[in-house]
Amino acid sequence: MIRTAGFVGALAVAGAVAMLAPGTANAVTGIVGLNGEAHQDPTGCLLADNTLLTTFQITVSNETDTPLPLFASGDCSGDPIGQLEPGRLGYVPKGGSVFTG
Repeated sequence: MIRTAGFVGALAVAGAVAMLAPGTANAVTGIVGLNGEAHQDPTGCLLADNTLLTTFQITVSNETDTPLPLFASGDCSGDPIGQLEPGRLGYVPKGGSVFTG
């Protein structure tokens, strides 16, 4: 009986944690542009590639429904250097990145 009560209690706690834990991040809806290259409904971290057209910065356009954090690092690590609101253009340094959720 004690084993059953312990099992049921553990199962109840696991269920409560699963219900209260935040869900996975959803992809943004729309287009994120990096130096004119369109990314439709992107998800995750977008690296701003070092292309021939890139000298010191990358142009980012946010045609999504969500503000996008901008990073100086190539893997969306560290503190964001800014946030790009929907419908706006912005810039990240060469080798920077954009997090889309």
